[in-house]
Formats: sequence, structure tokens, C-alpha cells
Amino acid sequence: MLRHKSKVVAELRHQLGVLLAAARAISVALDDISAHDPPICISPPTHPSPQETCLVNAVSQLIHMRASILPESGMLTALLTDIHEGCNHIAPVNRLPGEILSYIFVLIQSPRIWPDTQVRQAIVLSSICRRWRETATSTGTLWDMFVLRGQSSYRIGELCAARSGERDLKVAIDFGKEHGHGRSKEVEIAGHRWRDLTLISNSHLSASAPAISDMDGYLHEIMHHIQPPASHPPTNAYMGLTCLSLKDMTNCYITVVQLDSVLRVFSQLRVLRLHDTRLSAHLAHPEVVNTPLALMHLEELSMVQTCVILRSYIFVSLVAPRLQSFEDGCISDSDSGIGPFFARTTSIVRLRLSSRPSRRL
Repeated sequence: MLRHKSKVVAELRHQLGVLLAAARAISVALDDISAHDPPICISPPTHPSPQETCLVNAVSQLIHMRASILPESGMLTALLTDIHEGCNHIAPVNRLPGEILSYIFVLIQSPRIWPDTQVRQAIVLSSICRRWRETATSTGTLWDMFVLRGQSSYRIGELCAARSGERDLKVAIDFGKEHGHGRSKEVEIAGHRWRDLTLISNSHLSASAPAISDMDGYLHEIMHHIQPPASHPPTNAYMGLTCLSLKDMTNCYITVVQLDSVLRVFSQLRVLRLHDTRLSAHLAHPEVVNTPLALMHLEELSMVQTCVILRSYIFVSLVAPRLQSFEDGCISDSDSGIGPFFARTTSIVRLRLSSRPSRRL
């Protein structure tokens, strides 16, 4: 059986590839000689040297014999394809059961932190051979994270939404230089599967990039277009979101009212992370300050490098009876509401405090 001579077969495959490339290069060179305008003279000059005569004769014979000495490229390509597929089939890694190969693919992505990296790895894995492609495209875990940062990224989102099956999705929206209000029906239909949403507005925004002055309006616009499928109740498509992260939101100038509107929509949150987030100095409406923000399922809250306005809003308004983990990365003397917050939130079992200076605005 050839599977016991895999090294010899691999060498044969390599040499056939070299032969095919050489045959194609020779054909191109001969075509160039024959069809050159003006034609390249292949007859002996008036007073040729012996070497020139040998060269002209050799090229002339090669042109006339090309059909008999050069392999037919179409047939050679087909043979090489068959050998490629056969080598892939007998390769040790491809003798593994599909479930084991799929599990290895998932391990390759560990740690699964940032969606961009994950999608690139998944695309590479699905481009190696036919079996790897079939395995990778049917492994939904490889495709359950993606980033939206411009119209072109929605095509990646469509690919991930289709290949992830019915798995929960982790989505990041990057309000950077390339961001645009894209639309994709496939991504919108998958909105009911969004469980982890990260909003990023990094400090590299160009001067011409518009500030996100209507954050709640933007998110509600997305939610308006995303409709759950018929098999789900006609509720808000984002009702299932369990993790929300705001990162580097220092150039958006969203207000307390806008943030409050967004958080009240995501009533099923279990994790809320507010990192390097800045709010506008506009005064909050009294109803926002006086109305408790009840996140009854929230278990983890993290605030790092946030502004005083945001922290005061959270300490005064948030009601989270199931909160277990709390991180405050910028505690300061100005946090007048932190005492009442701890008094009414007695479920905390993991606490991390540091005294980094908070952002004033």
C-alpha cells in the first residue's frame, strides 16, 4: 500500500509540481519565440559561428518537437490533483476521526480573546484541503466571534453567522476610522443569538470621523433592523445579550441618559465591563438619576479608568441583587455614592479595588 511509502509519494508529488511548472514555463518561452513581433530569426546568420548554428538548430528542433516532449498540462494537472487528494487522505492527521480533528481546530484558537484573530485562523484552517474545509466549516465554535468595523467586515459577519449554526455569538463593534453604518440581512437575522457585545471607540479616530453623539439611537437603530426569526417570540432581538463591554469610549461623548437607555434594554446582562469610558458633562435628567437601574441578573461588574460622572451614575442608580464580582480600578475620595452601593449590594463575594485617578469628564 502506498500509505507505507508516504515519503516517496510526497517526493513524487513535489517533482510533478516542478515538472508542471517547468513545462508551462518552456511553453511560454517557445510561444514568445515563435510569435515575437518582429519574429525572432531562427535561421543561421550569413556567417554563423559553430555555436550560433548549434543554438539555432536546437531551438528549431525544440519548437517542432514540443508536442512530443512536453507533457499535456491539462492531463498533468489532473494527475497532480489526484495525487494531492490521495496524499491528503493517507496523511496521518487525516486518519483521525472528524470529531478529534474538529477538537484540535478549536484548541488552535485558544485563548479565544479577540474575534479578528479567531476568524483569520478559521479561514486558514478551512483553506488547507477539502476535508479540513468540510470539518472547519461544520465546526460552529470556530465562527462564533466577529468584528464589525465597516461595510467589508459585514461580509465576514455573514460568513460567521452562517457557519456558526445556532451557537451564541460574541460580537465587537469598532467605531474606528473604517466604521460605517453597514447593513447585512444575514447578520441582522442572527441578532437573537448575540450574547456578548463589545463596543470600542479607540483614540485613533481621525479628525473627520463623526463622534458617536447618539449612542442609544445608533444601537436602537441596529435593534430596529434586527428581527428574531419566526421560531422566537416577537420580543427585542437583543433581550438575550448577557455580556456588554465598553472599551476606549473616550471620543464618543455619550451622555448618562443615552447610556441609561442602552443598559435598560439589555435587562438580561450578567457581565458589564466599563473600561476607559468617558461620558459627556451634560447634566442627566432627574428621572434618570432617581429611577433605579435594575439589572437583576448581573453577576460581574468591572469599572477601570472611568470618569466620575459614569461612576456616580452606577453607584447611585444600579440595583444588582445577584452581583458577585466587583472591580473598581479608579476609586477616589469623590465617590460619595460608593457607601450606599455596597450597603444595598450584599451579594459581592469577589472584590478588587485600586486607587488609580479617575477621569474627571
